[in-house]
Amino acid sequence: MPFLQAAFFRVGCDGTSLRTGNFDAVVISNALHIMPSPEKALAEIRRVLKPDGVLIAPIFTAAGSVFGRVKVRFMELSGFRVFHKWKPQEYLDFLKENGFTITGSKVYGGILALTCGLQSKLLVMAGNDITPSEIKRHITENAPGIRKILFGFQATAGKKEENRYICERLGGGMDIGRLHGRTDLKLQKWVQRMFDGTDYRLKWQDDMESYLNCHLAAILPIAYLTYICNGDLRRSTGEQRKMMLNTLKKASAAG
Repeated sequence: MPFLQAAFFRVGCDGTSLRTGNFDAVVISNALHIMPSPEKALAEIRRVLKPDGVLIAPIFTAAGSVFGRVKVRFMELSGFRVFHKWKPQEYLDFLKENGFTITGSKVYGGILALTCGLQSKLLVMAGNDITPSEIKRHITENAPGIRKILFGFQATAGKKEENRYICERLGGGMDIGRLHGRTDLKLQKWVQRMFDGTDYRLKWQDDMESYLNCHLAAILPIAYLTYICNGDLRRSTGEQRKMMLNTLKKASAAG
């Protein structure tokens, strides 16, 4: 398979230096709802697309469910701005109003709906979630092509510089394992072989559900305060830090 050539440009979404009618397809994922003027971005996309070009534009249609509206509200309280809260049909109408023809669309309740279509010997759910047992049950019941499920978490942090955020991996590895019980040694060795020749290490846990819950109790208060301070905890007040620590202690004690 030949290597794909890629070029990266840093430009404004409503005006680029790219040639008119030059692209077969454009992907803009989960972005239009956080733009003050998304119609400008769509106009630029239309300009650079070929006449028969395709736009792929997945998005969060948060207004389509009660849970979505509540989630957006918490995001806004933390300082994250959502300019547009479309329902699914409203979003399609918006695209049509800006010159696009809808050739296909589908509403997914979440990433699990896509995950359940996989055919895989092993699925590792990397990241944090407050309902890992429900996730496992849903996949087990709806994804016959997935034979084994593990959960993992990789410590990641970030720092803010003047005009950018830098993501940094901590520790050079991942905590991984079954939600409850020891992962058999044969599977451990099989997974570890994927990282042979690298410095990446796996730390096997016997109770990933407790691990994930404890991590959430510690990280959520910090994350929300980070949002409020626009990514710079140095801007937080002493009272805010005190509230964050008290919340962290209460959550850890409850867990």
